[in-house]
Amino acid sequence: MRTVSAALLLMSGLAMSGCSNPAPGSAATSAEGLHGTHWSLVSWSGQADSEHLRRVQLNFEGSGISGEGPCNVYNASFTLQSGAFRVGQIASTKRGCEPQRMQQERAWFEALGKLDQLTLEGSTMVLSGADGVRLEFVRSDATPTES
Repeated sequence: MRTVSAALLLMSGLAMSGCSNPAPGSAATSAEGLHGTHWSLVSWSGQADSEHLRRVQLNFEGSGISGEGPCNVYNASFTLQSGAFRVGQIASTKRGCEPQRMQQERAWFEALGKLDQLTLEGSTMVLSGADGVRLEFVRSDATPTES
């Protein structure tokens, strides 16, 4: 009986190890390792140091993303397979902000639509895509934004 219990425990541990986060510096291969993680934007195509960019958050829950953009909260579905990352149609609140933030918000949603690759580099996540868009995030312990 103990042998069977020990074997089952070992097998379940091996099965669970397959669901861990991808190796740093590698393309993420599935959404499972991202579930429940929260990220803060630190650089957008090489641009940093903007109070509006620092507030941008990206949270992963199941097959969806959510967060706070430069002005509004948003959510969308996503797919991730062998590093290929795609964001589905984005829904957001319709709060108005000053013109500069609204312009950043339009650019933010446009950038999300162009993403096609996700790479993890230590505690940094890089999302990149068409037209050279590159979004760099650091992992955060922030609570997801309510949408």
